[in-house]
Amino acid sequence: MKLTWTACWTLIALATLVIPSVIRGHLISRSEMPLNTVVWNPCAVEGAAEMVALLGQTHAVFTATVDGRGGLHVSTHFNNQDVAGVGLTTGDKYQGTGNNRYTSTSTGGKNEFTFINSFHLISAGAGSNLLLHETVHVTVDKTGAITADVTEIVAECS
Repeated sequence: MKLTWTACWTLIALATLVIPSVIRGHLISRSEMPLNTVVWNPCAVEGAAEMVALLGQTHAVFTATVDGRGGLHVSTHFNNQDVAGVGLTTGDKYQGTGNNRYTSTSTGGKNEFTFINSFHLISAGAGSNLLLHETVHVTVDKTGAITADVTEIVAECS
């Protein structure tokens, strides 16, 4: 089977998206966490509220470093720019904004933590902007494999 240069570069690009990279002793994993849910917006329709359908990807970068004493240091960075929504009553469009960072340190073979990823949904309509709080549970096993799951989303007026 003969591969063209385009096919080779495509395979290399796909491999860099799937396989975590190691830079200066840090394991770096990039993840796209799909977000497809409906949240309650108590701010919409002059306080009458509506449901907002959210769709998109939360971009996440995880960095894991093991120190000389066996301590595990995990740093996360979330970007919610690809999250968008639409009001199911008004049809108002929403756009996710903001990013978060979180750092955790532990000793031992497994690191497990939960944190809140908060970001804004900005609406074209007046007075219906939201501040979302996404509860994220992260596990790093002793091999350095990282998993993250969104377990809850809570909305408040902003």
